[in-house]
Amino acid sequence: MAKTKNKLKGLRSTEKKAHAQEVAATIKEVNTNKNEKLQNYQKWKKLQYWHYLIILSLCTIIIGFSFIIGLVFLKDIKKIEWVLVGFGVILLVLWFILGWQKNRQAAQYFNDSRRRYQPTLTEEEATIKKARKIILATAIIVLTTSLIMLLITSL
Repeated sequence: MAKTKNKLKGLRSTEKKAHAQEVAATIKEVNTNKNEKLQNYQKWKKLQYWHYLIILSLCTIIIGFSFIIGLVFLKDIKKIEWVLVGFGVILLVLWFILGWQKNRQAAQYFNDSRRRYQPTLTEEEATIKKARKIILATAIIVLTTSLIMLLITSL
């Protein structure tokens, strides 16, 4: 009984050491050429002018859909802000889901759940961050528009 217990302890300790070495190798790989990787990462996650056009066009489409839904289907101009709030909440939920996905991918990349908030400096993570920025900006504009519509319709 004691022999099997000691064997299990030995196996667990060797697994922990192997895991620690694997995580250390991944961190070392991320930290090699860190300046170059960081520059590329910053370039990949930066919003360009067409991303701002995407944000404005998404906001215009969402506001247009909310007017169509509010006036045609719900037949009340006061329901437009509720439709806008609904779209804003959907965008915020999508923003949270993308953040969860980014953290999950980082945990898989490092093979360590404690490092899920550290950047992996990969193009895929930068793309997710860029998409999160676009979605958050769109949600903020849509929710601000819903507040403005609420003030306009309540007067």
